[in-house]
Amino acid sequence: MTEDQARELFSVAVDGDLRGAELDAFERYLRDHPKMAEEFATFRAMIDQTRRLSEHVVVPDLLPGVQQKLRGRGKRGMEQLRGRGFPTTLTLALVTLALAGLLWLAFVVVSRLGSEVEAGQTPPTSAPN
Repeated sequence: MTEDQARELFSVAVDGDLRGAELDAFERYLRDHPKMAEEFATFRAMIDQTRRLSEHVVVPDLLPGVQQKLRGRGKRGMEQLRGRGFPTTLTLALVTLALAGLLWLAFVVVSRLGSEVEAGQTPPTSAPN
């Protein structure tokens, strides 16, 4: 077993999920390598301290407060949009007209290219130099 392989087993060993030959090999490696055994002990202590911390933490239920704020924000947001109805409607109308103009222009260009191809003319691919 290498150092990296032993380190990969740290979490599994702390959780108690190491069994059989793998557990024997891991324990043997720690006995034969005191520095790695010390590193594992430090890792185990850190995990144990972290677990003890979470036992004492009271997690507040934030969901009702967040929901209330979102509902309030939604109402204010809708009121703001209603107050700005004219500019929003005007912008939507202008965008619609611009898109209609672009579609019309594309239709005209494609129609002209199609009629030139039907007449046997080759449409220009680039501007002459």
